[in-house]
Amino acid sequence: MQFLNFFRGMEKPAEMARPPSPFPQTLEEAVTRLLNNLDAEQQHKLALLSEQSIEGLNYGLGARIRRDFGLWHGNPALMRSCETCNPEDTSIAIIRATWARLRG
Repeated sequence: MQFLNFFRGMEKPAEMARPPSPFPQTLEEAVTRLLNNLDAEQQHKLALLSEQSIEGLNYGLGARIRRDFGLWHGNPALMRSCETCNPEDTSIAIIRATWARLRG
């Protein structure tokens, strides 16, 4: 549970560095951008989470993803790529894919 607290409040700090294009269009782009904006400690803590714990990140890290990746504005291309139909499910898909990449 303390790992989940590590990610709480991530919606409040400075926004992620703005990439050349405004929002990622694919799951792969979203994972890459998220990894580029998490420091080494955050990446390590995310990798250590159990798969069941990922859902708990939807309010901190997930809110940050929804804001910074344009999910509240629609971003239908990213939702299609994630095979989801709403911002919450899309942010969880991105977190899950990031977690999987970190775990190798």
